[in-house]
Amino acid sequence: MNAWDEVLTEDFKGDTDMSLFVETFGLDAAKKYIEIFGGDSVYVPKAESVIRMGRDRKIYREFKEKNVSIDELAARYGLTPRHIRVILQDQKRLNRQVNEKQLEMF
Repeated sequence: MNAWDEVLTEDFKGDTDMSLFVETFGLDAAKKYIEIFGGDSVYVPKAESVIRMGRDRKIYREFKEKNVSIDELAARYGLTPRHIRVILQDQKRLNRQVNEKQLEMF
């Protein structure tokens, strides 16, 4: 018998955050979350931050692979050309870091 077998959904009722976690993701996911992160403070980014990362990666791909101009990207995404340049610079730096880490594996 596993020690987790006796833990039930109602055991989280006193903790608003964990109760919401169990309600949203299920009891098994909550148990796994506790096993991995129990006792730690875990940062959860805002949705718009994660969505922005995907958008920025897409902008970089369109610029590099499809040769879409900075002005066209700015118009397409409702950003200024200056902002697009900053995104491209950041994405170039991130890609370089990823490539360096991949080379370290060999």
